[in-house]
Amino acid sequence: MKSGDKKRKARRTAEQDFELFKEYQRIPNGKKAEFMRKHGLYPAEIVRIEDAVRQGGVEALETRRSRKKDQVVPASHVEERDERIRELEGSLADIVAENRILKKKVNGV
Repeated sequence: MKSGDKKRKARRTAEQDFELFKEYQRIPNGKKAEFMRKHGLYPAEIVRIEDAVRQGGVEALETRRSRKKDQVVPASHVEERDERIRELEGSLADIVAENRILKKKVNGV
């Protein structure tokens, strides 16, 4: 091998990293170093993968909780709701006017 030729390490995909991390978590503590040597992992890589898994999990759970907030409503539903609001506002105005008339009658004005 020439001095310019370097042995290149095969890159793992995110999915492969995740699978290795899951497998690493299942291994008893005494065997973890052996597993890391076998797969060419360094402790810093495990910590990096663990942080990414934790962050991704938290983000996924947050979006699950707030999915109703982000829900898209069709324009037809918005128009129907606006029309219903106008109807209710009109009914409320009628009731308020009727109430004022009744108060005037009761107070003798």
